Amino acid sequence: MIELFNNRFQKCYHDSDRSFFINVWKPDSQSLGERGYKKEQMLLWNTIRKVRPRFVISDSTNFLYAIDPVEQDWVASEIDRLIADVHLERLAIVLSHDFLALLTIKQTIEEGRFKNITRFFDTIKDAEAWLFPSSQAA
Repeated sequence: MIELFNNRFQKCYHDSDRSFFINVWKPDSQSLGERGYKKEQMLLWNTIRKVRPRFVISDSTNFLYAIDPVEQDWVASEIDRLIADVHLERLAIVLSHDFLALLTIKQTIEEGRFKNITRFFDTIKDAEAWLFPSSQAA
């Protein structure tokens, strides 16, 4: 697995052998603000478009930004487009420990057409078990 980028708010990795991508949100996500959040999401989505994985984990354990309803609609629309662009098969989300952030993440997923390929998990290990047969889990 190679690191694609690492900044104040998130880091991303790609495993080309398993067509797998993971982003890990950092606690500083709490200070993003609307403009910063959108910038980070675009960075994330553009990186996914470059590597075109079949499987994605978004580790939101330390995601602390509450997504407002207008942003939720925008995110859902953009993720719908992203999934169509890269033919994403499964999206696993490791849940935030922050109640408000967790609630807004779930609401965002409910807005999109991608809820059929998305599942929520408490740990990365559980998410990987869903994404891959046991022989491919890390």
